[in-house]
Amino acid sequence: MPESIARRPKTRERLINATVALLAQHNLVDITTQDVLALSGVARGTLYRHFPDFSALLESAMVEAFSRDVQGTIAYMDGMIKTSHSAQDLFDGLRKVTLSTQAPQIANLRYGRIRLMAYSLNNPRLSQALSEIQETLTQELTRQVKIVQAKGWFDERLDARSVAVFVQAYTIGKVVDDVSQQHMSPQGWNDLIDQVIALGVMRQPKVLEQKLSRA
Repeated sequence: MPESIARRPKTRERLINATVALLAQHNLVDITTQDVLALSGVARGTLYRHFPDFSALLESAMVEAFSRDVQGTIAYMDGMIKTSHSAQDLFDGLRKVTLSTQAPQIANLRYGRIRLMAYSLNNPRLSQALSEIQETLTQELTRQVKIVQAKGWFDERLDARSVAVFVQAYTIGKVVDDVSQQHMSPQGWNDLIDQVIALGVMRQPKVLEQKLSRA
């Protein structure tokens, strides 16, 4: 088999990859079958040999996008913990995560996460796939919290899984402000998160003092 053919993504993968790419640029309701076929280069008849209907393809693409995001988050956090040599290093790294995940420019990603959870409520197939990926993320974040607690950088009295869920909750929770007519101060929100992490999760006010001294 020629190497170029061997390296070409399989048809199902091409369909999912194309749909994931479209989801990153458009609202779900605006994506059509023709959009996916044009981007993937797959014929209409071939699509339905891999998926029972277009909704099943959309579900698979949403789950795949979420899975990729989860794996990226886990890898990033592992790298940040590995390269941190002090509580201050960790706090500075978490601040970068806050600035990235809370940016107004990625409101569509927060909407996407909420939308995925909403779609899963009455869809057992999607709910099962989503719950498995979500549990992987929570377990991995819990593992990372325990590592940081062992280093003395997070309060060891806190339940690690609760910390892991809390971090995820405030990460997507800004969607409440995203849909409001009058928005809060992004800086004020980020400062609040910094204080909660420094004083509540880490219980190390010095890291916050260092941040203020650099401001």
